[in-house]
Amino acid sequence: MKKFLFFMLLFYSCSKPPSISPNPSLNTKKPLPQKFIAPDERIEVCKAIKLNSSRFSQYAIIALDTTDEFSLKHSFYVIDYDSVTNNWEKSINEKIEYSNLRLEVGQIAGIVDSVLVISSVEGSGAYLSYWIFGKIEGRNKKLLDSEVNPDLPRGGIYFNNGKICVAYGENIIDNYVWSGKEFIKTIPSSPQLGQIKRK
Repeated sequence: MKKFLFFMLLFYSCSKPPSISPNPSLNTKKPLPQKFIAPDERIEVCKAIKLNSSRFSQYAIIALDTTDEFSLKHSFYVIDYDSVTNNWEKSINEKIEYSNLRLEVGQIAGIVDSVLVISSVEGSGAYLSYWIFGKIEGRNKKLLDSEVNPDLPRGGIYFNNGKICVAYGENIIDNYVWSGKEFIKTIPSSPQLGQIKRK
């Protein structure tokens, strides 16, 4: 019986992902491993996510470059727990030079796991910029960005019924649906934003 309990404990300890933080946040007493963050970066957002259902855990991180007091340079990372190597690994590393970054997670029809939307609204005109990430063909990667809607004032981006809506003020100007390979722009069935809210 003792041998059985010993082997059960051994199996559990080997299969459990290494601790990264029980509830990662800016105030956590157990910060993320510094090998994922540059020495001159400060974590602004850290959120548990699920872009890959075959992994134990994933986290999305937005970190600010602190080398310049007025810097807008941010790094966006996604780190995964790899059950084969029993280690945390970085699967996305993007540089984003915008402020007021917001990170949201939602579902898109045709994509099994969640997708990430990072957005920024800047300036007196509330200009929208955004980047969408997800797991396609076994890899986490960028799927769409605001180059398709450059310099959109009073802009907003929302998850709605399995698609992504881009709005100007209270009016939806574009819907994006997943074709199986890429996002395709479609005409909104209803131009009014209505009760759509960010998740």
